[in-house]
Amino acid sequence: PASILADGKSVITNVPNISDRDALIDILEILNCDVKLNQDIIEIDTTHLKNALIDEEHSKKLTSSYYFMGALLGREKYVEIYNLPLYDAKILTNEKFVSDYFEECLNLYNNPKQISNWIMTELLKVLKDKPNCENLNEIITKENLVSILELLDSKQITRPNSKILFENICFTSKNAKDVAKELGMLSSLSDEEIKDFVKQVINTNPDAILDFEKNPNKVIMFYTGKVMALTKGKANPITTQSFIKEILPNYLKK
Repeated sequence: PASILADGKSVITNVPNISDRDALIDILEILNCDVKLNQDIIEIDTTHLKNALIDEEHSKKLTSSYYFMGALLGREKYVEIYNLPLYDAKILTNEKFVSDYFEECLNLYNNPKQISNWIMTELLKVLKDKPNCENLNEIITKENLVSILELLDSKQITRPNSKILFENICFTSKNAKDVAKELGMLSSLSDEEIKDFVKQVINTNPDAILDFEKNPNKVIMFYTGKVMALTKGKANPITTQSFIKEILPNYLKK
């Protein structure tokens, strides 16, 4: 049953020629798996796995059939409840310590897709160099990962800075928010300072004002980018956009 949590092909060797083996193959084929038997070796490909009703006739033949239900429900939960792609669900449920970490983070921060993305792109990349690690909290605690995601959500740090922050706190007991402050990543500008920067970029890029009525969002994003570059990412983007919307109409009246 564990093979249906794996991504792609699994090979099981030294399989005894008993009735459970044949019942296992029948159930896997009902679930749309490709199964090949060569003497005592079974190759199982779950690429096209689908949930399907396992009828009583087949389930009675296999004493461990209940394990299939647990494995399928685990993956189904990630797809149906957390709204994750099947590929993500396969990766996250392939190892129990990975799914445990995902669930722990989810208890602190209700954004399954964001957590999934970071586990798959950042933590599992680090895990490749630490094959004996079976606890993702050793790489970065769930609290610190969630702190990074919250800082991103609130626009207090940029995405490139979030990657740098992650690298700086991996395998340490440091607090993510404290390190972000030490590295000067958090927005430290007052509202008045941001307003001054907004006026400065509008004055130095007056041509964009002409497009405001036709493409307001494009112009706002253009000036936001200019302010972020000028302040080296220290201006809060949401606050910046708010001031741009407030200040630009004054220039249109001129």
